[in-house]
Amino acid sequence: MDSKAPHEKAPAQDISSQCSKAINTHRILFAHMSVGNDILAGLSLAAAAVQEQVAIQEINAGASPAGGGSAGISHFKIGSNAQPLKKIADFREFLFSNNNGLAFDLVGMKLCYVDIKQKTDIQAVMREYAALVRDVTARYPHIKFVHF
Repeated sequence: MDSKAPHEKAPAQDISSQCSKAINTHRILFAHMSVGNDILAGLSLAAAAVQEQVAIQEINAGASPAGGGSAGISHFKIGSNAQPLKKIADFREFLFSNNNGLAFDLVGMKLCYVDIKQKTDIQAVMREYAALVRDVTARYPHIKFVHF
């Protein structure tokens, strides 16, 4: 029986080890432009701190995932900064092309702070993102979205 009270925090080593094991047992797709590289580097550093490794591979957005998608994080660059609708469209295109969505269990795309400006039509961005999630989960019901 666990002697820790429910409110006590687990040691960072336990969390990092659990995270790296979870990452390495799922087929994860992460689409981003630039700051996403920092997120991936942070994951690698956290895993290395507890002598773990996380499987991270960059994939070509124009190609189907090799081997039907590998366990770990597959990532690619989408769109252009300051163009959130283009990023959403690129992510949709990748998942629907060649049934690429079948190769992943968890998917997520990250918009950047530079994508949202004072003149950005936030309602249009939210409509397109909601439509993406709806359409992807309708076509690939096994996929779970991670929202950044």
